[in-house]
Amino acid sequence: MTAAEIVVRVKQMHPPGQNPVAHGRLRQSTAGTVRAPAQDGRAFALLKTGQDGHYTLTFPSEPTESDWERLESMFGPPEPNPAAD
Repeated sequence: MTAAEIVVRVKQMHPPGQNPVAHGRLRQSTAGTVRAPAQDGRAFALLKTGQDGHYTLTFPSEPTESDWERLESMFGPPEPNPAAD
């Protein structure tokens, strides 16, 4: 599923006025891209949290400037959110 398909489905699951995905823009990545280690071996982890399909991205230690740059590069360009309120 695409990010757009996921947010539309999530919005439909909630009552009007309680849209948890109302942000104006989305950026997509994949779990494999996020988990792939950098050349220096540092890797982010995705920990299952809460309900099915919910994950928390964690850093291997205190984030470095390189971690932030790598994280930014892992996501595609912003696109309009079809579920925005």
